[in-house]
Amino acid sequence: MLAITATICAAPLSRMARAEDGSSKVAAKARLEKGADLLVSHAYTGALTEFEDAYRLFPSPKIFFDIGLANVGLNRNPDALRAFQRFLVETPDASPETTARAKAQIQALLPLVAIVDIVCRTAGLEILVDNRSVGRSPLGAPVYLAPGSHGLVARASEGASPITTTFTVTGGARITVSVPIAASAATSPPAPLPVIATAPPSAPTTLVDTRGASEPAASERPLYRRPWFWAAGGGVVAAVTVTLLLTAGHSTSDPTPSLGHMNLPGAP
Repeated sequence: MLAITATICAAPLSRMARAEDGSSKVAAKARLEKGADLLVSHAYTGALTEFEDAYRLFPSPKIFFDIGLANVGLNRNPDALRAFQRFLVETPDASPETTARAKAQIQALLPLVAIVDIVCRTAGLEILVDNRSVGRSPLGAPVYLAPGSHGLVARASEGASPITTTFTVTGGARITVSVPIAASAATSPPAPLPVIATAPPSAPTTLVDTRGASEPAASERPLYRRPWFWAAGGGVVAAVTVTLLLTAGHSTSDPTPSLGHMNLPGAP
């Protein structure tokens, strides 16, 4: 009983779908006829509009042939090439004459169009070329472009920071364009240079007695009254003076190894 009811309900829906499909096909045919008249009169912009409207009403892949012709008239060679190729791929039952005409158009367009393979290491980014979206990475097909300079934008969403680059192409060539990695992901911030405290040259040299408190003194005389104090002190002062003179003329960022060069983290 349930199966019979389902069949009865489905029958009107099927008739409605066929009726809607038929009305859409009739409307699309009217658009195609109007577009064909505009194409003959070289009104290519109007013709393209009629053909695209026809495809929206009834998406037959055969309409791609007409879309290709309108784009040729508008000198939109990349769009024309894409349309003719879709016609050949999606309309295997086309007449031999129409198929031959589409192939001839493709051969004439190939020297005028650059084929660009866009490679992106990050999946899911929207790729725009000349402010026109061509899909999300990874792209499943190459992009056809007119010769000249082009701008590429890759972004995760409309509000995200975009990755941009420019490239130049020539007609008849096929190139690969790689989306650059964002600077924040490509490199990490350099480690801060260590702070090295140095005493100014005029600072007095102080000798500190590092003996333990319980260690007995060798003599009760003050240090400055002992002969060895002045001999040792003079040697230290001389050593410090020589070091300052040798390092004064060398920068720690000197890129070539030399006296005074210090290999600090982050230094060139």
